Amino acid sequence: MSLRLRPEVSMTDTDAGAVLLDGRAGRYWQLNPSGALVLRSLLEGGTAEHAARALSARYPVAPEQAVPDVAALAAQLLSADLLEQSSDDGAHQIGGAQQSGGAQQSGGAQQAGGAPR
Repeated sequence: MSLRLRPEVSMTDTDAGAVLLDGRAGRYWQLNPSGALVLRSLLEGGTAEHAARALSARYPVAPEQAVPDVAALAAQLLSADLLEQSSDDGAHQIGGAQQSGGAQQSGGAQQAGGAPR
């Protein structure tokens, strides 16, 4: 399994990480720089372990802590209906982890607001 943005969701890089805009709900989510790094890695087809290695290489987080943080971020974005899993060659599946406190520090997404309806 690989992850991709839902068709109604767009991603824009910012100086502070990235922003995901949900065109259906008129809401946006802000990712910090580490969360943006993780999401880019996952969207490029990387596994949770690959994204965790990229996170550990750039930020002071141990690889063994980064894997659950990556899974928590993916689960949070899937739960918010911003991402979807697509079948590819059946290589891997991401998600299913419970959110932990470390996810906010090393790869968190935060709903930042929305446009009025």
